[in-house]
Amino acid sequence: GNPPPFTRTVCPLLYEFPANRLVQSFKYQRQLAAGRVLSHLLCEYVATHEVPLPGMLIPVPLHSMRMLKRGFNQAYEMAAYAGRTLHIPLLANALRRRRNTPAQAGLSRKQRRKNLQGAFYWHGGVRPARHVVLIDDVMTTGTTLSECARVLKKAGAKRVDVWVAARAVPAN
Repeated sequence: GNPPPFTRTVCPLLYEFPANRLVQSFKYQRQLAAGRVLSHLLCEYVATHEVPLPGMLIPVPLHSMRMLKRGFNQAYEMAAYAGRTLHIPLLANALRRRRNTPAQAGLSRKQRRKNLQGAFYWHGGVRPARHVVLIDDVMTTGTTLSECARVLKKAGAKRVDVWVAARAVPAN
């Protein structure tokens, strides 16, 4: 396939025990302490690995229906923490999700891409910074992040990096 539209991926943890438990309790049981630990580990990694800091942090958006059901967006919580810790502006509502796509779990990479085509769009008069970072809790195949990065580049970002707390363990 073609290279991902983001330049660098920062990811301190593999999505396996115990990180997966932290992610799950944060995401599905709203245990914000677990989210703080994940955010802290991410920021610490960034601070100690000479990661170039962007002009703007953008959380991967949740669709409003899922947001209502879950009550909060875990990517936003992580981005807010990182923004405060690293002193980077956060732009929360410009990248939006157009439709409530079915959950990606259990779909092949090709199905995921089709599922997400056109799902995200850039809204509002603000342009993204030249260098932006997308934040999410977990990266599985990277399809969601790639779609978001494409939209950001179309909106004017020159460089998009991805910061996630954990990355799925490769199947092979």
